[in-house]
Amino acid sequence: MIVVTLLVMKIFKKLSMRIRDIWKESSDYLANNKYRLTKKRKVLSMKNVAEIDQIIASIVEYQKSAEQLNKQMKKHIQKLSDALYDFDSKASKSKSEQAFLECVKEVVVSLNKINEDSDFALIETVEREDIYTYIEFVSTRQGYSFDYDITEAYREW
Repeated sequence: MIVVTLLVMKIFKKLSMRIRDIWKESSDYLANNKYRLTKKRKVLSMKNVAEIDQIIASIVEYQKSAEQLNKQMKKHIQKLSDALYDFDSKASKSKSEQAFLECVKEVVVSLNKINEDSDFALIETVEREDIYTYIEFVSTRQGYSFDYDITEAYREW
């Protein structure tokens, strides 16, 4: 009886340690990978941007309601999220209006490609407006003001 009890206690201890390790690993993973993007095998940590998260949440909700949220669509959504976070990072570092407009062109062309790859099912009217509003917000945050749609020349969505 004592041997069985000791054996059970040993198994329980190992099991609880493993559960604790798994919990720690998953918590660390979520904390470290929540806002990351990869670019050519280089990982860049990103800060949380509520406006981008809102856009992504809106897209996910729409795709769920349209019953189109499959594995492939999730990949497109992740690419869109990465592109917006990449834009935020680069735009924040832009030193001139021209450099900022190059960032805008880059993200819009990237979003065109992502939307095309999704058979134009990713960016709908609400998302289009939200993305433009976000780009305009970043423009204002950087101290630039434009009296025209700075995405129009490149935008296909």
